[in-house]
Amino acid sequence: MKSNEIVMERVVSILAFTYVSVVLFGNFYLLNSGYISKSLIPHSDYIIIGVHCIVSIGTFINIFKPNLKNQFIYFQLESIVSILSCYEILGIFLFYCSVAFLYIQFYPSKKINIITAICFVLHIISLSFTIVRGLENFIIYIFSTIFIFSIFLYFFEVLRSKYSCFAPKLLTINSNISNLKPGTEIQLSSLGLTERQVNFVYDFIYDNLNYSELSSKYIVSLSTVKHEFTEIYKILGVSKLDELRLLLIQYKITK
Repeated sequence: MKSNEIVMERVVSILAFTYVSVVLFGNFYLLNSGYISKSLIPHSDYIIIGVHCIVSIGTFINIFKPNLKNQFIYFQLESIVSILSCYEILGIFLFYCSVAFLYIQFYPSKKINIITAICFVLHIISLSFTIVRGLENFIIYIFSTIFIFSIFLYFFEVLRSKYSCFAPKLLTINSNISNLKPGTEIQLSSLGLTERQVNFVYDFIYDNLNYSELSSKYIVSLSTVKHEFTEIYKILGVSKLDELRLLLIQYKITK
């Protein structure tokens, strides 16, 4: 990606860097002015400023080298810091921004459910500190984030089922796929693929392995991997990896 190319990832990084920088300088000003900031953890001013510094540097680097995986981590950190700084609503919002980055980057990886669960537990733990500000606030924040999380997952599932509008319309050999509703379970071996091709497709979809990584994992040449995918394209009626992903992501894929 060229350093001067305008892409949404870069725009998000610029806005994130601007936001964190403003917060960072605001914290420095309040600290130097003698103002004792509100925090759910005693004597945490320098810790919070340190996290802001790390996130600010990271998001600045992301402007030139956009990376959704790193952006996910930075938003997770900012979410926790915001909650501990008594900006609970902002922290909840940043948490779901990070979850959105997670799904964009990793879906449909097999690890995404585990990562999401771990992040949600950390999010609930950080919100649990709000109980020191009163039981009423604690209950509101906990139930608010559970509700928002449910809505997020619902929206994502609905949008995922509509990916079919971007999938290839014509399937040369396995035309029966087009008759299946999104979400239907499909066994790759039943589509006329060899065992090696099944493994390649499965790892590509669920582990996001590229040609080089598949070559290393299965100890075959890069040209062999490319040849196998050329055959896979012919069988499934697609012409490139993006189309293959869009076609199969609609369904529950098994070997």
